[in-house]
Amino acid sequence: MTEKKSFETASITQDAANQLLQEATKAAKEHELLLAFAVTDASGLLKAFVRMDGAPFLGVDLAIDKAWTAASYATRTDGLNAFLQADAGVAPLHNADRVLAIGGGYPLFEDGKLVGAIGASGDHYPNDMKAVEAAMTACGFDI
Repeated sequence: MTEKKSFETASITQDAANQLLQEATKAAKEHELLLAFAVTDASGLLKAFVRMDGAPFLGVDLAIDKAWTAASYATRTDGLNAFLQADAGVAPLHNADRVLAIGGGYPLFEDGKLVGAIGASGDHYPNDMKAVEAAMTACGFDI
């Protein structure tokens, strides 16, 4: 018997990524927020991005890194901070490049498989989260 040397992965479509960005931008406007949003595929590579007019430029890298972190760990970024602080053995991950343990990054699952992640930045993290959660709900992704 030959051992498999590969496995199948799932990835968010360009259309779904663009729809998430549209819904996230819509939610941000409804709450009078100026944010940047990033959608990555399951491997954390950038799939789609938007920075609203007037959104802080620092939010660009932060949104991308929140999405990357959520894809890397297949978990929401708002819970990572407590996890990293609670266990001294993993606390050094706070210093790893790109790891952002701040609310606003969410993994995206379809049929139980990680297909990507979305991140938002530009305001206080609860507001970043609010816009992303509205977009995920509108696009049929579980929060």
